[in-house]
Amino acid sequence: MTNLKHTFFILLIPVLIVILLTLFSIRPTYSQQLICSERTKVLQNLKESFNEELSEQGVTDQGFLLSLAIAPDRKWTMLMVTKENPYSYCIVASGTKWEQGETASTGIAYGGNLVSIGFDDHGNWSMIVIQSQTDMIVPAVRGHGWERIINLNIKKQSL
Repeated sequence: MTNLKHTFFILLIPVLIVILLTLFSIRPTYSQQLICSERTKVLQNLKESFNEELSEQGVTDQGFLLSLAIAPDRKWTMLMVTKENPYSYCIVASGTKWEQGETASTGIAYGGNLVSIGFDDHGNWSMIVIQSQTDMIVPAVRGHGWERIINLNIKKQSL
């Protein structure tokens, strides 16, 4: 079992690095540390501090849960749950201007990069990032089981 955990941890590192490097224009000398905590505490803090609620989520091809907590003012936080620590959320990124389209959701990460998650009727999805300084399109991660827990467009209409 220890070898399995070690192998899993080795696979987790590249996925997190790709997501972080893609979402932020990180210089090689800059180090980004993930903030992780028990899932209910993270969700409670996001709700109390930023009025964000769990709104979208899917499973990456590597088996990690990728989730988005979004506020009515369209500020958002991207969270990740690993198989190794399924009761904790790690904050991967955050930003503003989150929009939900019919087959895609997009937002601007702090740092200026555009994040877009496209999905089909079967829940297959992929996330790309368009880097603000170069306009380069970078595939970040893909997966399955994408679902909208809260449709912000319906919630907005009912207000």
